[in-house]
Amino acid sequence: RCLIDGRAGCGSRNQGEKEMQQPMNPDAAQQEMANQLSVKGSVLHAVLSKIICSEEIDAVLENALYEGLINQEEKHLMRKHIGLGIQDERVSAWFDGSGDVLNEAEIVLASGETKRPDRVIIYENKAVVVDYKFGTHEEEKKHRKQVGEYMEILSGMGYSPVEGYLWYLNTNKIMQV
Repeated sequence: RCLIDGRAGCGSRNQGEKEMQQPMNPDAAQQEMANQLSVKGSVLHAVLSKIICSEEIDAVLENALYEGLINQEEKHLMRKHIGLGIQDERVSAWFDGSGDVLNEAEIVLASGETKRPDRVIIYENKAVVVDYKFGTHEEEKKHRKQVGEYMEILSGMGYSPVEGYLWYLNTNKIMQV
């Protein structure tokens, strides 16, 4: 389920994961990170789309650094921000490797239209759809509708029950739909 360059990646802990699990003061660091990350939202989105489980975070960020998508400071900032999110048990479960993860998987509807949820996790007893957002909550109604559509599609594909979430990364707010 969790592969890094074709190798199993979720079986062992590494130093990065230990750092991620240390308690942080979310309020103090969060506003600073939110301001800085708003510029890099599309890059952080791309980073998250490559992560299957939490053990892969450091490797994916290192690859983004190597590709020139981020600099060292941005790498550290993104690592810290993802770590804040993973402190929430719901988010942690999305990255624990216990389900089959589909990142940016295209779903072709009967009409020919396509939908592409950011992250779908298929567990034995449920499916979870997660949509990452980097802006403000001003369009929350629209965002909820989008995730609701994804949930209906997955239900129509035979997954039941289906849970849906919005993860506003700039504010680290997680909302169940």
